[in-house]
Amino acid sequence: MKKTLMIIAVIALLTACSGNKKRQKAINEINKLNKEFDESVTGQNFDLNKAHQLVELYSNFVEEYPKDSVAPEMMIKQAILQASYLGETKLAVSLLESISEKYPKSVQAVQSLFLAGDYYQYKIKDLTAARKCYQKMIDKYPKDPLTSQARILMQNLGKSPEELLDMILDKAASENSTSGIEK
Repeated sequence: MKKTLMIIAVIALLTACSGNKKRQKAINEINKLNKEFDESVTGQNFDLNKAHQLVELYSNFVEEYPKDSVAPEMMIKQAILQASYLGETKLAVSLLESISEKYPKSVQAVQSLFLAGDYYQYKIKDLTAARKCYQKMIDKYPKDPLTSQARILMQNLGKSPEELLDMILDKAASENSTSGIEK
């Protein structure tokens, strides 16, 4: 009996060690390709193939290690690549929204909802979906610093940059006039 337990313990240890090596190898591969991609972006001639490869590596990592603490971070990076470089904004938003469901206690849960709202608002131009993302942040994470920004964005959904600038200038002018400072 003791011999059997010892064998099981050794097998478990060997399996864990090989799993950690495989995980670390995957992370190293992602980091290497990410560095190469970042260098290509800096040259303003980003490598589309590297972007696709990175998306695949991120996706494979999350599939292989869904409970890993870096999985939500990998998902956000994947979504940013999809939306910013590959024109796959709807896929990116779907992935971002799933982070808050799969990893609700992670730091990335709030970030992913904020980013999804931003993509809905500015890239997809779906203000209703943006409002839902921001509202979900407010409901689920009321004390997070990003939530206060989401509240502001929600109040100003649909306003053009010019309208926002006019509001800021009007507010500054009214504050200056009430404090006795002339324009």
